[in-house]
Amino acid sequence: MLIRSNKRKEELDKDIIKIHSSRFMGFRAKPMKKGDLLQFLAKETFEKEAPKTEKTKKRSVLIANDNEVLLGALSMQVGHYADTIYTAKNVTEAMTLYTTHAPDMILSDLDFGKNEDTGYDLLEQIRSKNMEVGFYVMSGSDRSMEEKKALSKGATGYIQMPLKRAILNQIFG
Repeated sequence: MLIRSNKRKEELDKDIIKIHSSRFMGFRAKPMKKGDLLQFLAKETFEKEAPKTEKTKKRSVLIANDNEVLLGALSMQVGHYADTIYTAKNVTEAMTLYTTHAPDMILSDLDFGKNEDTGYDLLEQIRSKNMEVGFYVMSGSDRSMEEKKALSKGATGYIQMPLKRAILNQIFG
C-alpha cells in the first residue's frame, strides 16, 4: 500500500502500520516523481525480502543498464539476493568494474543507446576472459529473437523485462 498525500499525519502512519504491517510501504508526496514511482514498483515486486542464506550472502553482482532510474530499481531488487552490487551505465564502465572486482554474476541490458557498444559486445568481452561467470542478458525486446541470439553468444540466460521475483529466485536459487 502506498499513500499519496500532501497532508501527512504521523498518527496515521501508526494506524496504517497496525492494520497493514506487511504491506504498508509509506507515504509519497504529490506530485510523485518518476523515480519514486519506480522505486515503489520495484519494492512492490517483492512482498517480503528474500532471506539472505549462506549461499547468497557472499554473492556480488554487476548490473549494466544505461537508464539510471531503472538501474536503481534493479539494484534494489537484486540487493535482496546479493551482498555487493556494482552498477555501470555502459560497456566501458562494466568492463572496468568487472576487471577490478570480478563479480560472481552479470546482468546486462542489450541496448546502451545510439552509437554505444551493446550488451552483446559486453558479453563477448567477458567471455574472452571468463567462460564460467554467470551472464544474463536483460531486455524488453522480442524474446523469441533475442533469447536464442544471447544463448548462442554464450549468455547463461535471458531475462525478459520487466524483471519478476520468480526469475530472480531461479537465478539466485
